[in-house]
Amino acid sequence: MGFYLAVACFWLGLALFFLLGGAWSPQVHRLTLLFRFNPGWAALVLAVYSLVRWASLRALRASRQRDATERRSLERHKAEPPQEPDPAFDFHEKPSDVPNPKRDTSV
Repeated sequence: MGFYLAVACFWLGLALFFLLGGAWSPQVHRLTLLFRFNPGWAALVLAVYSLVRWASLRALRASRQRDATERRSLERHKAEPPQEPDPAFDFHEKPSDVPNPKRDTSV
């Protein structure tokens, strides 16, 4: 569990306390009158911010791991010596002893 996820849970709990606590407790209702707005809304904004921060850092970490894996794979392939091509599959030169079926009129 990440730090920002824990902070988001804290802010969400505080937001629920202020937003829903006014219905159950007169002390919470007095706090909202003292601030002239319900501080639960500010706590809810901070909870959403912490969740977005946690999700973005998690995606960044996954992206960096994926990049590192690809880099290691490329380095592994570069470290291998190139294989000698098989001469049986060299198609740069046409063999002269193979007759061309389109030009062969003797058949």
